[in-house]
Amino acid sequence: MTGAAAVGSSTASAADACDEGTRRLCLYENTYFQGGVMKTSSTSITNLANTGFNDRASSIRNNTGQSICFYVDSNYRNKWIKVDSGNHRLAFRGADWDMNDRISSFRPC
Repeated sequence: MTGAAAVGSSTASAADACDEGTRRLCLYENTYFQGGVMKTSSTSITNLANTGFNDRASSIRNNTGQSICFYVDSNYRNKWIKVDSGNHRLAFRGADWDMNDRISSFRPC
């Protein structure tokens, strides 16, 4: 893991910490960027269990400058979803997939 990760409660300042230009990645416990948040400048974490945020992400903001792939298992294994920089996922659910509360690792892709 490069960079640092911090987990805390979501507040107005927590949401602002992930605005464009911050070069951060933020994972939120709830959809629409609500609930607890993990903020990191890292673009690669092999096991989110080490951060206390394993299987907790329901929405994301990616302002890292890179496309990031999120995996359901540690060590970048199994099902994944790509989120381009500057894009955000309001929810980790789609018509034919569900990664809500299942993200365990991520890296650039």
